Amino acid sequence: MIPTIVLIADTESVERIISEQIVRHAIQSERTVRITPQGAHITIDQVRWLKKMLSQSGGRQMLVVFELFDTATAEAQNALLKVLEEYGDSHIILILTRNIHAALPTIRSRCIIDQTQPVAKIIQDESFISSIPQRYSESLSEEVGSRPKTKEEIDLTLCTVIATLRSHIRRGDMSSVISGKQALHILRLVRNNNLNPQLAIDHWSLSQIDGTV
Repeated sequence: MIPTIVLIADTESVERIISEQIVRHAIQSERTVRITPQGAHITIDQVRWLKKMLSQSGGRQMLVVFELFDTATAEAQNALLKVLEEYGDSHIILILTRNIHAALPTIRSRCIIDQTQPVAKIIQDESFISSIPQRYSESLSEEVGSRPKTKEEIDLTLCTVIATLRSHIRRGDMSSVISGKQALHILRLVRNNNLNPQLAIDHWSLSQIDGTV
């Protein structure tokens, strides 16, 4: 089977998705492998262990589930590419992530992307939502949720902003092009320069008011 990346709204949906896959494919519990973050990340050692385990599976189909794959290190993702190439067709590989864009493009190109899971409505931070231009604030409000507080939440929020802006950019909305460039600029600062999360989102909010970055 082609590996699948599933966008999840929250960690509570993980058990439901896994249970659905077990029933759908009639997989026994002893043939289910769950890879969860060790500490803060999914590591390359976990992927190496998985590769060794699959090589010793004796041809029995396994269900492999990566939970919170957005925590996977770059090294772990690069190692996973080899696993997908060698075992993606013979085993069921499910990658659960809160951020599709956290997966490397080379990972995404080898997978089916499933973004159909229901997104839970979260209590909104009105001061944050009100800083987003009205023409697309409604479509963002349910996805962005409360005001982001951590680096991971900021990364996810900005990726959501950029994804939402794409449809406006395709329609020729030049102000959305400017907003998209601003979001990309701030995302680079967060990822490469460790910009403080609170400063990052304040920077974004101010850029929507005065049009600067």
